[in-house]
Amino acid sequence: MRHLILIVVTLFGNLWLQSQSNIDWKSDLLNLRNELPFKHSDLFFKISKEAYEKRN
Repeated sequence: MRHLILIVVTLFGNLWLQSQSNIDWKSDLLNLRNELPFKHSDLFFKISKEAYEKRN
């Protein structure tokens, strides 16, 4: 029973915290798109750089 209460409190606490924060997803994804080619060791092994840039 204690485990169930802990899980419920944790779940609702996380949901409440997520609803309180303003996450700028578009900015995060744009940053990932721009930084990934520099950080990934073999990003273009299945797709060309031109196709990657065209998709984005």
